[in-house]
Amino acid sequence: MSGRPYVVHCHGSDIRDTVPGGVWERAISPAILRAAGVLYSTPDLATPARRFRRDAVFLPNPVDTQVFRPGSSPERDILVGIRLDATKGAEIALDAVRRVVASRPSTTVTVIRSGSIDEGLDRDLGSSVRWIAPVRHRDMPDIIRMHRIAIGQFASGAIGVYELEAMACGVPVIADFRYADSYSDGSPIRPIDHGDRTSSAVGEMERLLSSEALLRRESAEVRQWAVRHHGSREVVSRLLTYYGTLGK
Repeated sequence: MSGRPYVVHCHGSDIRDTVPGGVWERAISPAILRAAGVLYSTPDLATPARRFRRDAVFLPNPVDTQVFRPGSSPERDILVGIRLDATKGAEIALDAVRRVVASRPSTTVTVIRSGSIDEGLDRDLGSSVRWIAPVRHRDMPDIIRMHRIAIGQFASGAIGVYELEAMACGVPVIADFRYADSYSDGSPIRPIDHGDRTSSAVGEMERLLSSEALLRRESAEVRQWAVRHHGSREVVSRLLTYYGTLGK
């Protein structure tokens, strides 16, 4: 309405599930088509974003890597910090944790109780699992740093800010991440076998928990990758460069 150029940032469900010709697409299309530029924040949004605009550009979500940074030696093994919903593949994550606890009874697990499928799971997963309520964002660095590995999403092939913040803290992430080719140097998250995602996740957890040396090496790798691609300074620099190209 101001007549000034603007940029649209797409972040997820705002465009992911749009139906061609549907009400929501008709509502947002004019704004997207008239924008000077279009950005999307996660690699899985490339297809829906470029359906509106072929020139849409991937701008990674920023992480404050000064706040989310490695700490001292972790006290616990596994953190499950995803929302406990089918849309995040939580059933796969929790089943994998259940199998690891069964084979390694000394394994300690923390699950953040957030989502729709946690009822009764505290009994099912056993006493080695600690359930905690969601915390304020400013308290998340301490929660993450308490753990050796973090369990992420297993549904859409994407990861969110929680996984990125875990990597910034130097905590290796196990997730089904299928968009490594969106980054110039790939991703430090090892590929999951889609034939049996649960067994693959179990194998990754056991591989990492079996070797402190391996954990230290992968901790350094994920921290460096997170700073390089998702650090606030890097993302702001990319954003300013992008703005500078508009209208030329």
